[in-house]
Amino acid sequence: MAMNTYTTLNAALVEWLNRSGLASLTDRTEDFIAMGQRRIHRTCDLNAMETVLATFTQSTETVAIPTGYLRTKSISIQIGNCNLTLDGAPYKKVVQAGRSGRPAFYATVGTNLHFGPIPDQGYEMDIVYYKALDILSTSVSTNWISENAPELLLFAALWEAAIWMKDDLRKQEFEAAFKEHKKDLLDSETRQDHEGGSLECRELVNRHSARTY
Repeated sequence: MAMNTYTTLNAALVEWLNRSGLASLTDRTEDFIAMGQRRIHRTCDLNAMETVLATFTQSTETVAIPTGYLRTKSISIQIGNCNLTLDGAPYKKVVQAGRSGRPAFYATVGTNLHFGPIPDQGYEMDIVYYKALDILSTSVSTNWISENAPELLLFAALWEAAIWMKDDLRKQEFEAAFKEHKKDLLDSETRQDHEGGSLECRELVNRHSARTY
């Protein structure tokens, strides 16, 4: 059975669960698919989810995060022909970076990105972030996952269904299958990312190993 649409994925979900006559289950399959896709959003940094916020001039401490934002991949400032990459850091470190200067750090707080030091002038910035894909439903027939990795979404939904049914055995089975398909997909995307190469001009200022979660 093809599973590249909401309808076919929903039918496959019921078939895998072997509960076609159980109304309380079939009434919840849309929820299971939505919950499964949100789990994918939380745990997978897919190339299809990468979105570039068009270059803009930033001269204030904060900027509102875009609709559908999940997490930041990178933020850079254009300095001449080079890009200065900002480090993700805890908000405390961003504040301690100073009240005025060229930003070196950023932190996500609520619905805003905060920069430190606070920009002392307008800086051209590029933001690459991961954006949630449209959730499959009766009104959203397909998305990148259903067309390119339907097995991942199927087992994510099955995992959520098994949790709802309190079926520990099948929960373990579906969880393992989900993780296996996720690994295969992410490994494939890693290989694609490593194809070819590019040169980039970078300026290293106050580089620290830090990440915002």
